[in-house]
Amino acid sequence: MANRRQYKHMRKWTDQMNEDLLSCKREAVAMTQIEQPPLDGNCKKKGYIKLMKELWDAKGYNDFGFSSQNLRDQAARLEKSLELGDSRNSAKDTALINESQYTNQTNELQTTTRHDLHNSQHEIPGALDQNEDNAIISGCLPEYNVNKRPMINWGKRGDGRTIVISTSDITDAYDEITAWKKNVFLVPYGKIGRDFMDQITMHINDWNSGSENQHVSLKAVFVLLAVGLQKPNPKSKAKDHQDALSKRLALWKDGEISKLIREGRIIQSRIGKFKGSNHLIKLKSLLSLC
Repeated sequence: MANRRQYKHMRKWTDQMNEDLLSCKREAVAMTQIEQPPLDGNCKKKGYIKLMKELWDAKGYNDFGFSSQNLRDQAARLEKSLELGDSRNSAKDTALINESQYTNQTNELQTTTRHDLHNSQHEIPGALDQNEDNAIISGCLPEYNVNKRPMINWGKRGDGRTIVISTSDITDAYDEITAWKKNVFLVPYGKIGRDFMDQITMHINDWNSGSENQHVSLKAVFVLLAVGLQKPNPKSKAKDHQDALSKRLALWKDGEISKLIREGRIIQSRIGKFKGSNHLIKLKSLLSLC
């Protein structure tokens, strides 16, 4: 128990750790943009998240137990706090904002705008006010308001337009399908079955390569399995399964996650009714024998 308490204590983020993390992320992003980026064991380009984790471990933080996802989320929070500190700076600021650095930034803002900070607070949309109300404490992150849910590039339509969906479409769908009753058919043979498995493989590769969609890729796999392989009805045949999977896979590629969840929800609601009616039929049969 003592070791676990000590390990938990080591997880507290210090100013130096935050500064090192941002440095690792900047260097990792730069490495992915060079002409010959680092490759993994399969000769594929490494994602910046994987490179950032390697650089982080190389700085001696390997024993702290932070995962790649922990590092990615922490770096995103730190960059968000930098944006709140000065709305005129870009999202790629390299300085880690602490209490003294925040004072320096506000002084620079006074010089460039030729206004007193306390008289011009209302001209900056809430960013400086929020940092003043929430003083940054060493090792802790300031409170901040999330303006919108993060979006991800899902793919491209037939006309070349990019399909963009919210990460909440996947996470909310995953939360719902975990409570569904088992009602799936086997992956059919033929082209539609291969297309389905190719889509599953693509999401798994997103996870393995550390792509921008890595944080939702595994949940996407489970959601696709659940919504794609739902039996339309208890007496459906192999041909029905192929037709259903073909339509569902097209909706999935178009980012229509909510439509697929709605269809699955309807099918799931029928499962309970069907089982209940069977139970009544069996009960009546037993009573007739008495």
